[in-house]
Amino acid sequence: MNSKVEENIFSFVRPLWSNISLKRKKQLLTSLLIIILNGILDLVSVTSILPLLYLLSSDKDVIMETKVVKLLVNLFQFESYDQILIFSSIVFAFVAIFSGSLRLFNLYFNTRLSGLIASDISTVAFSKVLYQPFSYHVNLKSSEVITSIASYVNTLNAGLINFMQFITGVILSIFIVIGALFISWKLSLLGLIIYSSMYLFIALYGKKRLKRNSRIITDFNIRIVKGIQESLGSIRDIILGDLQDYYIKLHKGTESSTRRLVANNMFLTFFPRYALEAITLVLISIIILFRSNIFVESEAIVPTLGALGVCMQKLLPAFQSLYTSWATISSQRSSILKLIKFIELEDKAEHYSNFQIIKERDKNNILDFQKLELSNIFFRYESKRDYLFKRFNLVINKGERIGIIGKTGDGKSTLLDIIMGLVEPNSGEFNINGRDIYKEKKFLKLWRKKISHVPQNIYLLDKSIIGNIVLGESGDKIEFKRVRKAAKLAQIDDFISNSSAKYDTLVGERGLKISGGQKQRIGIARALYNTPDVLILDEATSALDQETERLVMESITKINKKMTIIIVAHRLRTMKYCNRVIKLKKGEIIFDGKPSEIFNDFY
Repeated sequence: MNSKVEENIFSFVRPLWSNISLKRKKQLLTSLLIIILNGILDLVSVTSILPLLYLLSSDKDVIMETKVVKLLVNLFQFESYDQILIFSSIVFAFVAIFSGSLRLFNLYFNTRLSGLIASDISTVAFSKVLYQPFSYHVNLKSSEVITSIASYVNTLNAGLINFMQFITGVILSIFIVIGALFISWKLSLLGLIIYSSMYLFIALYGKKRLKRNSRIITDFNIRIVKGIQESLGSIRDIILGDLQDYYIKLHKGTESSTRRLVANNMFLTFFPRYALEAITLVLISIIILFRSNIFVESEAIVPTLGALGVCMQKLLPAFQSLYTSWATISSQRSSILKLIKFIELEDKAEHYSNFQIIKERDKNNILDFQKLELSNIFFRYESKRDYLFKRFNLVINKGERIGIIGKTGDGKSTLLDIIMGLVEPNSGEFNINGRDIYKEKKFLKLWRKKISHVPQNIYLLDKSIIGNIVLGESGDKIEFKRVRKAAKLAQIDDFISNSSAKYDTLVGERGLKISGGQKQRIGIARALYNTPDVLILDEATSALDQETERLVMESITKINKKMTIIIVAHRLRTMKYCNRVIKLKKGEIIFDGKPSEIFNDFY
């Protein structure tokens, strides 16, 4: 993010405005109109108190002879001083009540609107992260994403509320100052200079501290989430090594430092009001004590000071709201910018209005997979200087059972990622049925949907077994017959049937309530439930015993002769289910043939 943009504490407004709906923009403009109306009512209320105070503090006979009172008498047919006083009081009370009610409504409207916008932005950020290419996720820190989308959305919500309060404070202050200048421009100007100077001095003094604290708090929050993730993920090692106190000490140190900085920011935010309240009272006391004609004529001192007191009663909160909003946003700035970073990601969403239309236009019939061709592929990771694959060529036909072997770092997993369309080659052609899917990217998603992938480490949701098998489906969309069939093929149906809750059995977070082999079989059942054209098993049976692996592999290879299966495994017995074996070495194919032609080389 541009450094100049980062210097502006309100820099989050522009990307927010460009990422919210037209409906939200209209609601924000409505809020602005309400604020302006509120300011006009405040102007009326602070100026209407002056004649009321004149009525109360001046001689009745003198008051009745003034032009304004005579105009009111003629207009409303008042017969006495008391009627004029009652009328003035009612007008002032009505304006005050209406102004207060409108301000309460504006507060309710703004807080609700801020929450809705924060919810929209959270969804936008989450959507943009999910739609980023696989290479982006490889380098992504999950703790930063979790903290930003789950926690910093609340910070953004508070930031939006404070931004609206800042706008409210600016508009109300302008109208109140106009009213105060009308009452007594000398005293008002003096008060305005004192208030502005004080808040400006405090803001300049606290700006660097708020900015520094904001940055540190943001980093500490990410560190706290990361520490909790790592400690819970390593709970077995922590218990075995008796390391609980070590992790608690780390957490306590970061947490206590964060709370101290938050407390410092809160003090810098709220202390000016109390100082200025005391200064205001001292100024009024000096004017009353000396009854100086410099600021106000002595006979008008009571109503003038009374009216200005009402102005100050409204102006001080408005000024404090300005400062508090600025200081709060300054203290939350780094956290908000972390979330903004995800909002400003390029929108990678691939939209498909109608799959039937794509089917009709698909002349080469990519939906009916027949052949995959990688031609003259070059690929390297962004962090690497050298290419992993150079002039790489591979052809895979429908229905083949292909085993891929090689040492760690030879490119097996990367080749799978390329085949699945998760990473894009730097150059070369990736053809499905003769069509390059990277030249016509609208078909890339269609290709991915034809693939099921079972990795070595299966990630299970903290849900039921059926919820993990039908990942992404719920309710009426779930086809239980397909679920049961997939579970039987994966040799997990007996375990499920013998469980008390059957398919509703909860597996626990990350599958902690079941064994590693059971997790892998649920992962295989998940892949088979989708009835893929291409099934990729990346060390998918490494946690299974030999007999279970045999049953699983025989079931899979018999279920659909047309299904293409690609297997990566270090155990050579798994290769006997393949009719073709590819051996990789440093990104090159050094063998491509029948398993029987290569197995003897390993014994």
